[in-house]
Amino acid sequence: MSIEKKSGTLYMDLPFEVKEMSSDDEYFYFEGYGSTADLDQVKDITLPTSMAESLLIKTPVLLWQHSSDCPIGMPRDENGCTIDSKGLYVRGKLPLADDFVRGRVVPQLKCRSVKSMSIGYQPIEWNRDLKTGIRTLTKIDLWEISLVTFPCNTAAQIKELKSLSSIDDGIIIDKDNLPKKFAEKSYRWESADAEKRVRSWSGSNDEPNDKYKSAFIAVSGDDSEYSSYKMQIGDIIDGELKAIPRAIFSARVALTINGGDPKSKSIINDLYKDMGIEQPFDDNGTAKAFFQVEISNMRKSDLTKALRHGNVLSADSASMVASALLKHTETSTPVGTEKTDFVEELKKLSRITQNATEDIHGRI
Repeated sequence: MSIEKKSGTLYMDLPFEVKEMSSDDEYFYFEGYGSTADLDQVKDITLPTSMAESLLIKTPVLLWQHSSDCPIGMPRDENGCTIDSKGLYVRGKLPLADDFVRGRVVPQLKCRSVKSMSIGYQPIEWNRDLKTGIRTLTKIDLWEISLVTFPCNTAAQIKELKSLSSIDDGIIIDKDNLPKKFAEKSYRWESADAEKRVRSWSGSNDEPNDKYKSAFIAVSGDDSEYSSYKMQIGDIIDGELKAIPRAIFSARVALTINGGDPKSKSIINDLYKDMGIEQPFDDNGTAKAFFQVEISNMRKSDLTKALRHGNVLSADSASMVASALLKHTETSTPVGTEKTDFVEELKKLSRITQNATEDIHGRI
């Protein structure tokens, strides 16, 4: 092993378990552990003590998605960032007077679309085991802590939200109440626009009614609130509620990546069966590999998430591969058919991006 030094700001996602969320008239508070002692997906281990010296010198700011022009808060006080035997413990405060915090950050934390944290840092010293390739960071200069959507580290997930309910705790809609007819697999769909159409079609002006509920798979929280309804799979086409394959594929991606209630997965399986597609979850609820018919008809955002699952590709690489695949299907692959060249294209692009990632990592 040897001590290595390198300049340049890097980012590393941390396992983060929220212990508490609360608010007053001025701030929204959260606190929890960022456990840093585990081996991550790029064979790095960050010792809990690696940032201790940095914390004595300066307090890291809280950012949104690593954007330096988008600060969202600070550690709560002088004990807002502490190091113990487990790792980095963060006590954060987000000012509710900030329109972005109040309008975007807090709602996304509550609905758990954002459930990971990541640090921005400058590596100072580390050891690398040349046999295993594992790098152990022993000293870093910690600059910022971000709330992020897609972590590099699959362990970098919020594990517990004591004050919030999740889909797992919610009400699963009866499958028999969902739409019986399906749109074409290629029908383009965006949830925000579809929700407005369903609300208008159902005549639910004040609160969700039975017709409105039939477009969703699950309810999390107060069923009299529109925001409680999750995994929308219905949209209005020619005045009729229909199940949207792309929306079902989107729900499948969410359940594959984030987990979910077995009943939700069972409903998705039934919907796939009704579409004449192999069911995506086995009897134990374990997700199967993504099928070509799904990839051929996914929205780019969902395809990118699917490609990111397991951290085989970085976020920008996954986006590039998604764009290439969708372009390929539009020009040469009929919707819902199997083609060897399509699969080979995915393998080739995956190899290229993976080799590039490994090459970059090897030179750090």
